[in-house]
Amino acid sequence: MTEKYQHKYRVDTSRAKWWDYNNAGLYYVTICTNDRINYFGDIVDNEMVLSDIGKMAVEYWLRIPVHLPFVELDEFIVMPDHIHGIIVIENTIPTNQSPPILKNIHMTTISPKYGSLSSVIRSYKSALTKWCNSNNLFFEWQSRFYDRIIRNDDELNRVRQYIRNNLVHWKADDAI
Repeated sequence: MTEKYQHKYRVDTSRAKWWDYNNAGLYYVTICTNDRINYFGDIVDNEMVLSDIGKMAVEYWLRIPVHLPFVELDEFIVMPDHIHGIIVIENTIPTNQSPPILKNIHMTTISPKYGSLSSVIRSYKSALTKWCNSNNLFFEWQSRFYDRIIRNDDELNRVRQYIRNNLVHWKADDAI
């Protein structure tokens, strides 16, 4: 259902309404570039050849746990126009640790909760976008991302295998 926020239509969340994304868990995510443009590089002979933006996409992905110590990374791959990865949220934020203070109070009411999967993805996307802007490289993300809660070891192994085989299935990977 489409609702209005500040008199404008907005698309409802695609996140599972029955799940708290601050919960510890394993999450399979896919983050796409806007209009599926190949900003991250190209596939040549079944090998991913990273552009400068693609190299930074990898570097910033690997830095996520440095900046967000409640996160661990599992399997991931950077493709020409998207990233697949498994993010492990280890635990909720300790009660004695408060989130960074945000100066814009309005943003704190509509932004994802600190420690949630959405806040992890938002931080990652923001960091790469800022790097591109500071290096005069045009780059845009798709506004949303896909996620799936991984519920057991069999599913985890299937997702890992899918990510590992993603290069081979590049042309068939239009449906995410």
